[in-house]
Amino acid sequence: MLAPWKADLIRLGAEGDGGYVIAHASLNEARGLISLGLAGEWSFDSDFLARRPNAEFLGVDRASGFLVHSVAAIRTLISYPPRFQSSWRSLRIALRFLRLVPPLPFSSRRRFVRRWVRSRVVDGKRDISIGELLQSFAISESIFLKADIEGGEYDLIPEIAAAINSNPKLFSGICIEFHNIGSREADFVEAVQKLQSEFRIIHLHANNYVDLQSDFPDVIEVSFAPKQCVSPERVLSLPRRDLDWPNNSSRPDYGLNFDDTAVTM
Repeated sequence: MLAPWKADLIRLGAEGDGGYVIAHASLNEARGLISLGLAGEWSFDSDFLARRPNAEFLGVDRASGFLVHSVAAIRTLISYPPRFQSSWRSLRIALRFLRLVPPLPFSSRRRFVRRWVRSRVVDGKRDISIGELLQSFAISESIFLKADIEGGEYDLIPEIAAAINSNPKLFSGICIEFHNIGSREADFVEAVQKLQSEFRIIHLHANNYVDLQSDFPDVIEVSFAPKQCVSPERVLSLPRRDLDWPNNSSRPDYGLNFDDTAVTM
């Protein structure tokens, strides 16, 4: 089930944590990018948009944005004792955010929503659903979806899968970082199966910041492409030395070895 299908791949973003490997076709066909989870690292998004400058962009994260990082800079500066390095780091992140999402009217195609993306909206000022995000987009197909939301991805999968089933051309590609697999193995397997109605796994990369759970990574990046973009051959060994870098550069990357139905370490 997890053995990736061969495809023409490209890496976008940082060489360490924050970069993802996706299909060239997913990038080339993309007319928009929805990025769930930014925090202080959006090198993937910046690289993506540099290659697709006319793409519509929507970033979503309640714990990110110019205001959040600016307030962090002020708080560390006025703390006692002042933490000048931390303040300067937060200020630089805030200024970098303005390059990603310039204020209106400088960019009408790039937007940021400071909310948590949820399967169930409890507070409309704090939460937003996948459906609301998609409805707010000017386009209705060829959107690339990236999600790194620290375990919240599992609850979103049914809505994402339903959207795909209603409109198979909705997404040009998907990459998701799945978390807590050791305790949510059944949820992980179900999520991957749901997304493979119209998509195929084309790459996986284990996050080596987190220790292994038994013989499988507890956190793993999974990239999907439309099934018509893949070849009939499987990839039997990862990582790809020309595309993959350890998330934590001080530790070796985890190796993955596959057969047609399983994955082993």
